[in-house]
Amino acid sequence: WDWDVARREVYLSPRVREIAKLDVTASRMPAGRWLTFIHPDDTVRYRAAIRAHFRGETEFFQCEYRILGTDGVYRWMLDRGLALRGDGSRVHRMAGSIGDISTRKDAERRIVEAKEAAELASRAKTDFLANISHELRTPLNAIIGFSDIVRSKAFGAATDKYAEYGGFIHQSGNRLLDLIDDILDLAKIEAGKKVLLREPVDLAGLLASQTQKWAEAGAAVNVSVTASVADGLPLIETDVRAMRQIIENLLSNAVKYAPAEGHVEISAAINADNELVLAVADTGIGIDVTDQAHIFDRFGKGRPHVTTAQREIGRAHV
Repeated sequence: WDWDVARREVYLSPRVREIAKLDVTASRMPAGRWLTFIHPDDTVRYRAAIRAHFRGETEFFQCEYRILGTDGVYRWMLDRGLALRGDGSRVHRMAGSIGDISTRKDAERRIVEAKEAAELASRAKTDFLANISHELRTPLNAIIGFSDIVRSKAFGAATDKYAEYGGFIHQSGNRLLDLIDDILDLAKIEAGKKVLLREPVDLAGLLASQTQKWAEAGAAVNVSVTASVADGLPLIETDVRAMRQIIENLLSNAVKYAPAEGHVEISAAINADNELVLAVADTGIGIDVTDQAHIFDRFGKGRPHVTTAQREIGRAHV
């Protein structure tokens, strides 16, 4: 390309027009028209590079920017040029060339995305370890504390307290085992080795057992837990352990954050589209609007909010 600064006219060679995929047939155009092809986000950088070279601050002009082609696609260009100066160092002409660097830019973008994904995964694992350490410490403290009482016979040689505390130890041990199973499952998922064992499952029966379990847990904190299951619910094909884990996670979370005299309900029914809709609703603190976009982020935790929450946990064609 060749820019006649005094006449404000630019000459574009056929090769430049081909590389940039420009919808122009004439070899010359007003200098201002060139700016109309440049991406709006790049025009400031382009103008700044031109001014710096005109003022003699750079040895030659160089700028990377995007050009809009006739196919509606922006392509990255590397534009280089050199100003010709007359008396008083005033620029009267400038010539240069452009090259398509879209492939390099795309590679750079992929590198940046991969780096960001790696950093995100690292932060997610750090958050996970911080959260799971608290979850593991709670049952471990119970196991250590109650077993120490039993070991030291703190209440004498024989007492019913030991049997009660043995039950607490057993319960905490099971909770710890569940957490370890969850960690192993996560490791398998991360390694791409998690295998779902699909089999026919009586969802109504599974919901009944889970409702009974969490109704007892809810009664201890004055929270009622009920189920609303449609009649004639068919068998579903799923991994029963994974399905049980999903239901337990949602019910335990709902019971945990429901207020005193609150209510939790799990429901299952077939909708008009012949889909199975399984949902958990509660009168708890809900999810803040600003957190709702991140509810599926790994290992994330939301901030308290005072609304009713409804969490739909899955749709599956029957």
